[in-house]
Amino acid sequence: MKEPQLITTRCLAAASLLTVFILDIVTPPSFVADILYLCSSLLVFRESPRTIRVFSMVACLLIVADVLFFDLKLNLGISFWANRGMSVLAIIITSDLAIRFRKLNQASSIKEHQHLEALNEILFITSHRVRKPVANIIGLTDLINNESGTLTADDLKKHCRHLSSSANELDEIIKELNNFVEHSEQENLAVPLYKPVIGIFPAPQCVVPGALEIVA
Repeated sequence: MKEPQLITTRCLAAASLLTVFILDIVTPPSFVADILYLCSSLLVFRESPRTIRVFSMVACLLIVADVLFFDLKLNLGISFWANRGMSVLAIIITSDLAIRFRKLNQASSIKEHQHLEALNEILFITSHRVRKPVANIIGLTDLINNESGTLTADDLKKHCRHLSSSANELDEIIKELNNFVEHSEQENLAVPLYKPVIGIFPAPQCVVPGALEIVA
């Protein structure tokens, strides 16, 4: 939620709790307004766990205050007190469930964000570092095709060494990428996925498509 919306929701929940408390005081005991405390607390159940705890605690304290300062002066039956206790218990249980759901929802959002980060890293590796050996291979094959009539046996051997070197480099990148994906799955995305990528893959070198990388 955005900050202005959070403030509005909290103010509305606070005003609702105060209104229910006043209503609980002025109405006869036969009119049980305890359920309205729970309804007021539901207004903040989409906010942080701390906010949920605070408003639920305030709702319970208002019920207790009404009991201590008003209800004890009256001769009320056991059903009334049982209803009061069940209302407090219902608020506590409902707020606990809301907090658990909120935490699970946050964990799911974090995991989804980490998946997106991993996907971005894989796309970056694929579009940059993999491009280097692929560009070398394309350049070498074009050179061999265009100059096939003038190439000597030594030239072909040299080009084959360059092709082999670029193919091996591409194979190593693919292996490292597979290891990275397997490692991320085993760790269950416990850490931000961009960190292992920095450690595994060095910074890519820019290669113009069609250019040759001279391998010593």
